Amino acid sequence: IVNDVLRVPAFWFSALSFGVCGFHIAFVTTHMPGVIERCGLSPSLAGLWLAVLGAANIAGSLAAGVLLKRLSTQAFLMGVFSLRAISIVLLLALPISPTVMLGIAILMGLSYMALLPAISLQVGERFGTERLATIFGVVALVHQIGSFAGAWLGGLVAEATGRDTLTWSIDIGLALLAIAFQWRLARPQSSRATKAM
Repeated sequence: IVNDVLRVPAFWFSALSFGVCGFHIAFVTTHMPGVIERCGLSPSLAGLWLAVLGAANIAGSLAAGVLLKRLSTQAFLMGVFSLRAISIVLLLALPISPTVMLGIAILMGLSYMALLPAISLQVGERFGTERLATIFGVVALVHQIGSFAGAWLGGLVAEATGRDTLTWSIDIGLALLAIAFQWRLARPQSSRATKAM
């Protein structure tokens, strides 16, 4: 039973941060081939883009293991969400070319799976490991809801407007919201409130 955990705001800050991750990941993996084509680039670039994303993901996952030994989960997650927001801003601001798109793939890949160990560590640190499987199951459900929203909304916006700017803008806003959640978790009173449970 995890009813006590579900009543703690800190839990929802972690869970909703992971939901933001789901939104981003699902949109990128589902819609990036279409994004590339709508930018006027060759559809064949999509395969290379995803390959570069995957290679950067390996580097980002290894770096996450090192950094999480030196940083708090909150500081690490704020950095990862900042990287995601910056990569999208660059995508929207820079002239589109294959080189720029592959550079964006590297930036997005570095943060692709890096959130998973950090969120699971954060939940374990705050609520203990005895019920981690059950508690993280709820967190994963929130992630999947975010994933559905990213895949569904991305298609809806692209079909309605022929562009992806609105979805990218929402993605930036959600990344900033996740940064705010993690900043709130980093505040000392948030830790005291959790320990009081």
